[in-house]
Amino acid sequence: MAKTLAEIGYSIRNQIKGYFSTDDERISIEFIYAKAWDIRSMLIKEEYRKFRQLNDQDYISECCLEVCCDETVCEGEDSLAKDHYVNIPTLESALGYNGVKYFGTTDKKTPFRRVNYPGYLYSDYESYTKNVPTYTLVDTKAFLKNLPTDTLKFICIIGIFENPRGHCDPEDAFPIARHLVHKLELIAVKQLMSTIVIGPDEVNNARDDSPAPINQASKPPGQTSNTPQNG
Repeated sequence: MAKTLAEIGYSIRNQIKGYFSTDDERISIEFIYAKAWDIRSMLIKEEYRKFRQLNDQDYISECCLEVCCDETVCEGEDSLAKDHYVNIPTLESALGYNGVKYFGTTDKKTPFRRVNYPGYLYSDYESYTKNVPTYTLVDTKAFLKNLPTDTLKFICIIGIFENPRGHCDPEDAFPIARHLVHKLELIAVKQLMSTIVIGPDEVNNARDDSPAPINQASKPPGQTSNTPQNG
């Protein structure tokens, strides 16, 4: 069964603490989550370079991408040019076309054909595919052509995103192959242990008495966690 981000995050933090019972935390769980996402990106690209393949667990589905329409206006005059597009999360660029498993209608019945930008510009002149729903990527925009219906409102994409933090809840399954989870935790623990030292909580008083977390700004001189600052 796939681990959730929360399970991975707390496993990393418990390993760093040596499983000591403590209510003093020098490192926030959100900081560990961010580290897990960064290491995930590194491991996926490393696996792809070595084996030229990706795992189904690496992909994330995002099916509420609104179709937008822009009219190009130059110096106050309408050029009569219209572009349909959707804003998409940033994809892992190192994966090329393999970074997208599906792009199309939300019912999964009409996939769009992906082409490069020159292919998009000249697709109207192709003999057999000029009417096929088509898209091309320009940074975080997917430009659309030959929409299957005039009333199309949303597009679905199943891809490997560079920074999917805003698209996944900590209680969702973490999008990485199961055999890489242990490696991810080991790398995270090694990186974090090189910067902090966490000992036992000698006074378990249900209060966080730890020094300033490594991922937060330190308190001003003379100010403690129990002494409010005057002013």
